[in-house]
Amino acid sequence: MFKIKKFSELTGLTVRTLQYYDEIELLTPTRDNNGHRMYSAEDLIKINEIILMKNMGLSLENIITQVNNKENKSLEDSLIRQEALLKRQMGDIQNQLHQVRELIQSYDEHKTIEDEAIRQVFIEKNPFKDKINDIWNLDLSEPQTLDYLRNYSKEIHFDEYFQQLAKFQTMPYKDNRVQKIIEYKR
Repeated sequence: MFKIKKFSELTGLTVRTLQYYDEIELLTPTRDNNGHRMYSAEDLIKINEIILMKNMGLSLENIITQVNNKENKSLEDSLIRQEALLKRQMGDIQNQLHQVRELIQSYDEHKTIEDEAIRQVFIEKNPFKDKINDIWNLDLSEPQTLDYLRNYSKEIHFDEYFQQLAKFQTMPYKDNRVQKIIEYKR
């Protein structure tokens, strides 16, 4: 016979869980003269069955029915139903995994198209494309550069900025208009 603390250690369940199982009459141990719960070797076998069914996803209500049912046929039927449920869940998970993979592939394809559009609009068709590398020292073949341009384009329009830069290129540094465009970049 095991006291509740020792039984808890043997099963890996908390003392509170064992007390709760007693309250709901899932696993009712005997009591000693002082009223302490005492678990037998038979209770150890029973709790292992309970843990197995719980790990399979059965509700405590179903487990109570199965454990208190003297016929194993009902337990076998439950296990067969549980197996079918798990197979359906596996199929659903496989479908979700397939959808995620398709989304990843779609994203990769879209990103490639988006990168090419950025390259065309901001670099290839930009009349100041030679100045881009001189001013910012950007390697236009690097994916990081495209990310930088994508984020930067949210703040200002490249064409406008480069046109202003070209217009003010021959002006003195201290000119207010040059200072204004420099401040705008910051």
